[in-house]
Amino acid sequence: MCRALPWVIDFVIGWLLFLALCGRRRLPAALAGGTAAVVLQLVVDGIARHLNLYRVHRPVFSLLGSSVFFTFGPAFTMGALFGQFLPVSRLWQGANMLVFAGLFLIEEHMLMLTGSLHYIHWCHAASFYVDVLVFAFLTWLLDGLRAIVPAFFGRAQKKAADTDGWKDE
Repeated sequence: MCRALPWVIDFVIGWLLFLALCGRRRLPAALAGGTAAVVLQLVVDGIARHLNLYRVHRPVFSLLGSSVFFTFGPAFTMGALFGQFLPVSRLWQGANMLVFAGLFLIEEHMLMLTGSLHYIHWCHAASFYVDVLVFAFLTWLLDGLRAIVPAFFGRAQKKAADTDGWKDE
């Protein structure tokens, strides 16, 4: 197998899903989510590498030890879609975090199956836990951004105003 193939396939699939699902009305929210996800991915991978928890093999092009194809592929596109589809309801936000963390874990497992990622002192449960924490932080960050710049989130802010429990009289 070509050494770059798993990373390139990961990148292409991420961008195809992003282009298929991303709406232009919420593009600023998507870009905010994607940018924050890239920063978090680089920080988490940097810490994991420093602690020798897992190792990235054959990254082709490396950015701070992570594959550029991964950083600007799945990490950016999943963060962007997460930002775009962030629900207003806290209950649905929790469900959204769990779903995205699960999808990220599945993707990580597929990279392990190709030999592109190797756990040293790490496991799937720990990875899922960290993914949930990352998506919780993204939720907090994007929810704060939604409060400061509601236009970034289009219709979602209007729904929040309608369901805040207060009646306009």
